[in-house]
Amino acid sequence: MRVWTIQGYDLRTFYGRIDLKLGTYSSRCPVISFAQRTLYRRVEENQLVWCQQSKIECRPGKFDRYLHEIEVDCPDDHVIVNGLVWNHIIGDDPRYIPPEDHDELRSQLAMNGDDEITLRKAEDKYLADNLPDDLWLNVTKTEFTSQSDQLLLKFPFGPSTIPILPPTFIPKET
Repeated sequence: MRVWTIQGYDLRTFYGRIDLKLGTYSSRCPVISFAQRTLYRRVEENQLVWCQQSKIECRPGKFDRYLHEIEVDCPDDHVIVNGLVWNHIIGDDPRYIPPEDHDELRSQLAMNGDDEITLRKAEDKYLADNLPDDLWLNVTKTEFTSQSDQLLLKFPFGPSTIPILPPTFIPKET
């Protein structure tokens, strides 16, 4: 499996501990930072690298960053995060539906010539059917079921996890 992550350091040469206070969300997004700390307590690990299943498009930001493409044959130590649940925990969008599922809803409704009101009802039904009552009990899962699910890899990586060389360096804005 191939996954991608953006980090403030080159994972091929960084051997220290991940300092959560220096993370992307530590100061500018306190809700996400709090949710990450809560998740780390639940999984009893805080040395984790967040990875996505699809390539990350990124632009220069406030800091230099590295976009890593990682090959994971059989994750030694990992957690799969339910993307639907996680997005509702962090309050990203109270009506968040994974893009591939939302596209499917739109496609089904377009074939029937339905309008925005019907789409809204379909979204409500999707959320009622798929969003659990207790988000924290369902934030992790045992297998990927959506492109929005994310992989947390324990750092340092085990032997079956290989960063593909070299990472893409993304300089900070000038």
